[in-house]
This record gives sequence, structure tokens and C-alpha cells, in this order.
Amino acid sequence: MRTAMADRIPPPASAATGTHCTPAQYDELYARSLSDPDSFWAEQAQRIDWVTPPSKISNWSYDPVEIKWFEDGVLNLCYNCVDRHLAERSAETAILFEGDKPGVTRRLSYGELHAEVVRMANCLKALGAGKGDRITLYMPTSPEAIVLMLAIVRIGAIHSIVFAGFGARALAQRIEASGSSLVFTSDVTYRKGRDVALKPIVSEAIDLLSRSESPYPRVFTFERERSETWEAFLRLGHGHGGARILHVLPAGHKGTEP
Repeated sequence: MRTAMADRIPPPASAATGTHCTPAQYDELYARSLSDPDSFWAEQAQRIDWVTPPSKISNWSYDPVEIKWFEDGVLNLCYNCVDRHLAERSAETAILFEGDKPGVTRRLSYGELHAEVVRMANCLKALGAGKGDRITLYMPTSPEAIVLMLAIVRIGAIHSIVFAGFGARALAQRIEASGSSLVFTSDVTYRKGRDVALKPIVSEAIDLLSRSESPYPRVFTFERERSETWEAFLRLGHGHGGARILHVLPAGHKGTEP
């Protein structure tokens, strides 16, 4: 039986005491955001680190519809998620992963996460990826997926995240629409006690692409059961370009993965 809205149970006093924002403070902040939005959001923008702080806060109209925020500001999302915490929180937990299978638990501190992200960013650069390139991720929920996302934005590339429950046609449409040159996936994802193979779905998606001029994307597979192939790929981050790189669909290839 659902609890009626009027019968909501208030939080314990110990939790309310440590809140970062009381109801009264929230109401005051919300009122300011409506009465003077530029001043309010300029103040909020100071909570993150900028390469170039914005001088233009909002620039919008509804006719024609055009909405821009912080348009002349420059920042790096990876730096804000990881690097800015290293000075004082390097040993604190950044990621706590609980796998679908019982007992599968991993922790990454901010220091460890930074090291993994830097390694991955170097791997991507070794593959020729850079600013403005599009990279599709068809990954299970895992620390590796987070590392990939952070590494991609670190080098200025753009990630297209595709839910690993989508089928081959939906995946192909998103690879096509984004113009991705690289696709990262996994051999399997674990969902509700079942093993769901992802590699065959990606191979089928590649077959569905219609690229008459641009090459087909290269596909890299994170093997959850054989992590040495992932480690071989990561060794590129240390400059070992001769390492075998996972299972690759070469550029221009259309068909089943080797």
C-alpha cells in the first residue's frame, strides 16, 4: 500500500542537522534564481574550475528558440570530476562499484581513478583520437565505462553513450548519426542474473552501417572474463605501441569480429 503524500515520514533529526541546504535556504536560493538569474548562476559557476571563466552567463530567446549558457567559458569536465579533488581527497573513494554478481565489489580512490583515466586518455591519443572526434560506448555498468567516459572528455572528444540493452539496429543508428570512428563494448554484460552477450550485437550493428565514403569504425572489446586483453590495450597508455589491442574490427572491415 502506497503512503499518502500527507503521511510522509520526515528524515531523522541527525540527518537534517547535517544537510547542505535547509528548506528555508532552498526557498531563498530559488527566489534569487528567478529574480536575478544571471547573478545567481554566475555565483554558482564559481563552484567549479574553469580554464577561462565565463563573462556571458545567459543568452536566450524563445522566438526564435536559441538558448546558451556560459557561452564564452572554457572548462574540462574530467578535470572537475577528478583532478580538482587530488590535492585533498586523493585517498578518498571516488567510485564504489557493486556488480550484478554477488561479491563483486571494487573501490577506486580519486588517485587511482586519475591514474586509470590518464592511462586511457593516452591510449585514445595513441589510436589517433582527439578533440571533436566521436566515440561510441556500448558498455555494461562498470568502472571501465566511467574511465572511458572521463578519458574521452579529457582529450576533448565526444562520447555517445548507448544503453547496452538496445539492439543492433538502434546501436547502428546511433553510430551512424554520431559519425563515430571508435566503438567500445564488452564481451558480456550481467543483468538480473543473466549473461547477455554484447559482441554479437555490435558485429550485427556494424553490418547494418551504410558508409559509402567514411571508413567503418574500429571496435574494441573489454573482455570481462579475460582482463589481460584490457590490460594489453591499457599498456598503450605507457607508450608500448606494439601491444596487441583487444579484438579489433579494422577500419574498412564489415563483418564478424575476429
